[in-house]
Amino acid sequence: MAALRRAQALSRGPAGKCLNLFTQRRKARKEFRAIHAWLIDPVLETLEVFRLESGRWVVLGVYTKSARVHAESFSDLDLNLGLLWLEPGP
Repeated sequence: MAALRRAQALSRGPAGKCLNLFTQRRKARKEFRAIHAWLIDPVLETLEVFRLESGRWVVLGVYTKSARVHAESFSDLDLNLGLLWLEPGP
């Protein structure tokens, strides 16, 4: 139930707009036959990695804060997520 309330709250704010945009882009990726998608949320400081399998987007991983990421389709890349986020102001 808490997850549902959180999803409802997010759908009304900036994260919901981002999710709607991602949904639209996922449809475009299917059309253009992309098999990987990364969703970066700078507010929550998260990276979600997806792969298209049998017509469905499957979550491969969720990474947060300053995690070190080696994710499809850039598994050779050593990405430090902490470098993506803005530092808090004074």
